[in-house]
Parts: sequence; C-alpha cells; structure tokens
Amino acid sequence: MVKQASWLLIIIVLLLVPGCSETEEEQADAVPPTVEEPLPAISTMYLPECYLLYVERGGEEQDSLAAISELEVLLSEHEVAPAGPPFVFYAGDSYRVGVAVDEAVEPWGELRVEKLPRRLVAYLETLGAYGEGRVEEHEQLLAWVWESGFQAEEDIRDYYLNWDTEQSPEYLMAEVTVWISLPE
Repeated sequence: MVKQASWLLIIIVLLLVPGCSETEEEQADAVPPTVEEPLPAISTMYLPECYLLYVERGGEEQDSLAAISELEVLLSEHEVAPAGPPFVFYAGDSYRVGVAVDEAVEPWGELRVEKLPRRLVAYLETLGAYGEGRVEEHEQLLAWVWESGFQAEEDIRDYYLNWDTEQSPEYLMAEVTVWISLPE
C-alpha cells in the first residue's frame, strides 16, 4: 500500500510541476509571454538659436543616411565644420538633411541656410536608423505633444548623435525632436 501511495504521489508531483507533464514538442510549441516594449522617455528642452545648412531631397526617408554621407563630403570639400550632429527633417513628400553651422557660412549649390530661433522642443532618444520603429516613435512623440497640451510648430527632426563614430545604422543614437509651443 505504501509503494502504491508513493508512486501515486510521484505521479501527482510530476503532473503539477511545470514542464514535467508536457512533451518536448508541446514545450517547443508553447507561446512565450509577450513583453511590451517600454515607451521611450519623452522630455523637453530649449535649443539655442542656430543656423542650419541643409539640402532638400525627395524620395524615401530610408535614403536619408546616404544623403547625410553626401552632405558630409560637400562640407569636407568646402572646409565647413558642423556645429552639431547631422539631422533629417521630415516634411511631407520630401526631407531635408543638414547640420547646424556658424552664422558666417554662405550656402552653395543646392544647399540652403535657415535660421532657427531659440525654441522649446519635445524629444526622445532612441537607437537605429529610420524605419518602422522610428515611424512609431514619431507617432508617440506627436501624441505626447497633443496629450500634454502643446502644439507642434513644425515636423519632426532626427538628430544622429554618434554619426561620426561609423556605427552601423542599427547602432546610431538618435534624438527625435519636435519644436513645440503652448497654444494661444
């Protein structure tokens, strides 16, 4: 009787212990629990007045990294040192790639200069080049702007903070910013 009770106890324990009652195939087919990616932290800051040297491009945003490389070559040929990291500014069917520069820089060829005033921006920091994940981050940032009672003054800019380190695109650190203000 004791032997039967011991075997019965062992069988009950095996059935109750996770993984002991499933075959290897059943374990392999089990769906792991989904883990939601945390939303990036969104903050605000003031950016100082600056001048931007940029070129406007049409086409796919995925081509923007190649456009930044082309801009780097142009800056090097004209001995212009950027005053900040390169950016991509998304504007409808086109985008701009550029860098902050000193006031004294005169544009040439298809390059243009724009003066931006001191401004309040909402931003988040992320990794990687433009892609589906970035589109979602843009949407999250704009949703935060509206939910927080601000209004967006222009479209979003992605600043690539470690561009000059020759990282592969998935390791690019980006600061995604949008110029904001309080509604009047």
